[in-house]
Amino acid sequence: MKILNWIGILILTLLFAFSFIVCDSNPDNETQSIKIALITMDIVDVHWAKMNKGAQDMAKELKNSLNTSIIVTWQGCKPDNISVTAQEALIDASIKKQADIIMLAPLSYEGMVPAIQRAKNAGIKIVLVDAGANTDVYDSFLKTDNAEAAKLAADELASFIGESGKVAIINVQSDGETVTSRENAFKTRIKEKYPAIEIVGTKYCEGNPEIAFVLANEFMDLHNDLVGFYSCNEGATIGTGKAIKDAGKAGVIHFVGFDWSSEIKDLVETGILDAAIVQNPYQMGYLGVKTAIDILHDNPFEREIDTGVIIATTENADTIN
Repeated sequence: MKILNWIGILILTLLFAFSFIVCDSNPDNETQSIKIALITMDIVDVHWAKMNKGAQDMAKELKNSLNTSIIVTWQGCKPDNISVTAQEALIDASIKKQADIIMLAPLSYEGMVPAIQRAKNAGIKIVLVDAGANTDVYDSFLKTDNAEAAKLAADELASFIGESGKVAIINVQSDGETVTSRENAFKTRIKEKYPAIEIVGTKYCEGNPEIAFVLANEFMDLHNDLVGFYSCNEGATIGTGKAIKDAGKAGVIHFVGFDWSSEIKDLVETGILDAAIVQNPYQMGYLGVKTAIDILHDNPFEREIDTGVIIATTENADTIN
């Protein structure tokens, strides 16, 4: 009987020890995954794909160094619904899924503020990338100095057209901190430095190359003495370039655009696009994730980071990724 009692005690002791081991390895006690929602203006432009690549690469690096799983989910508006409402829905879904961090390229400077505030109120860290919003509740902002980049674009176009003549602008939209800055700074630079250049107007393509193509043709039809185009993002640049090419006006109408892709590189190399203002979206994504993790872990971080631009021409197009 005593032997049986000792056996019982031994069994209970072993069961208790085993249950302790099981409890100690419970997922609740393990390092949890860090969830980052990367929400861009759309999921079409190569610009955003490069940003996602940078974000994913940094997530892998940090996973290895910190031994923490970092999951970056890339989302953006669909081509047929690039709107504040659509981007708000993505933010609200990320709040519902309890994202730790939202890396956001706001579609509208004013329109995205309520959704950003909702995310902040939910305890989510906010890292803005590429574009700003009219709020100070974000934790960090990685960007191009769009005003300075637009001044470079104005100087480039002015040099190609001999600092005189009519030029037109194809922009993305009239509300959006990034693209309005590119438009307004370009106009200001032309007005202040090149009085013989006339800007005949601005048309908005919503970043859609097909719409940009139509709008560029409208400008050319309306102004047969047009000598220059300035386009403010990837889609606008591709569509405008196609219009110039189809009209047979390469070299007659000079052209400066924004962003970089295989299509834009081809426009440069074939002499349709004189120069492209190339941002660094990969670096925005890469440093954006690093900054987000520093914020989450209460490490030192910079609140604003300028990721820079370069000017792409036929001379250096082969060196740009």
